[in-house]
Amino acid sequence: MHLDELHDRKYRQVFEDTCRFVIQQKSSNPNFTLEDLEYLLDTAYMRAGNDWVGRGAVGDILNSAAIAAYEHMRAEWRKEQQRGTQKKI
Repeated sequence: MHLDELHDRKYRQVFEDTCRFVIQQKSSNPNFTLEDLEYLLDTAYMRAGNDWVGRGAVGDILNSAAIAAYEHMRAEWRKEQQRGTQKKI
């Protein structure tokens, strides 16, 4: 298997695992809020900017996938909120 394929596979795995984590938190933890998700996203962005230990290509892939997943889940959550607001009108 080519290195790029391994990187793509790892990216998809982390993206999917992170999305599942957020979904699980939303469904089982009533204290998990959109603000908590945004905190996780902010933390991932901070990690992306803190490369002082030289995490390398794999670390960059892991963090990029997590950021993409958090961004995706935040957008989905906001859509849900919009649909909920529109139904009440």
